[in-house]
Amino acid sequence: PTGAFPHVSANSKLEYMISDDADDNDAVTVLSFKINGEEVKDEQVYIIGVTSFVADGNEGCKSWTKSSRLRNDAWNDSFISKVLLQYLSCHRTIEPVLEGRVKRK
Repeated sequence: PTGAFPHVSANSKLEYMISDDADDNDAVTVLSFKINGEEVKDEQVYIIGVTSFVADGNEGCKSWTKSSRLRNDAWNDSFISKVLLQYLSCHRTIEPVLEGRVKRK
């Protein structure tokens, strides 16, 4: 509904499906989520890095607003656009590759 979709790091694999049932309100079901080849455990605590845009509940990710936030002062004045521009100034060519990290069933 929001156009949001998950992003995961290179060591992660996520499979999910979205219900087509109108009564389900487009509910998302995670079928499999692995980190370093091991299934994520419900009882395990994980530290997850997201942008402040996502952490503030944008793109429909409202559950982030209920989480605890760890902040790193080194990133206080950093914007993802600045980080990207700095990277691009050093790496003139970008060759994107589909890695199959996220699959919708």
